Amino acid sequence: MKARIRYLNAGLVTFLMHGSIITYLFFSTALTPSYELITKPVMVKLSFDIPQNLEPNTNTPINKTNIQNIQSKPIDTASALTETPEIARTSINELINQERDFLEVENASIQEKYASMVILMIENAWIKPRNIPKDLSAGLRLIVNKSGRILQSELVKSSGNLRFDNSALQAVARTDSFYFYNEIPDEIYKESFRIINLKFNPDND
Repeated sequence: MKARIRYLNAGLVTFLMHGSIITYLFFSTALTPSYELITKPVMVKLSFDIPQNLEPNTNTPINKTNIQNIQSKPIDTASALTETPEIARTSINELINQERDFLEVENASIQEKYASMVILMIENAWIKPRNIPKDLSAGLRLIVNKSGRILQSELVKSSGNLRFDNSALQAVARTDSFYFYNEIPDEIYKESFRIINLKFNPDND
């Protein structure tokens, strides 16, 4: 009988010990902050929402009075047929002329842009001689390929001053090529930029 009581006491003590351990672990886990989550890097994903077409909410009751107020108007087919669109009143020739004028203005703008770039590059390479008359003028003709390389430069009009003429030729030689020629449309290149006529003046700034 005493042995049985001892076994019961030992079992009760063991049960209480295990219960205490489990209770301690539970409360320590619940109260201790999770440092593992804090130390891990936070992954942020950005997304842009594209608005979609709004779909009607089927759960919302439909107000029948609003539907009754919306009435379709009959289409006046007679007036619709008699009205002539604006584009139909414009003749084909006028449209062609407008398109041609637009292209001419656009091409002129492109030519002006690249002509300014040609002049700027040559001016930057030009070392003007000192102590020369300001009324001098020299004319050069350049032949440039499609990649912008200057193939030939020729003095077509001398200023009468050897130093001034040579300074113009040397400016073209220093330039050597135009880096932007690959941007010029083929038609504009053939028309205006394959052969370039330049005029050098001492007072050109």
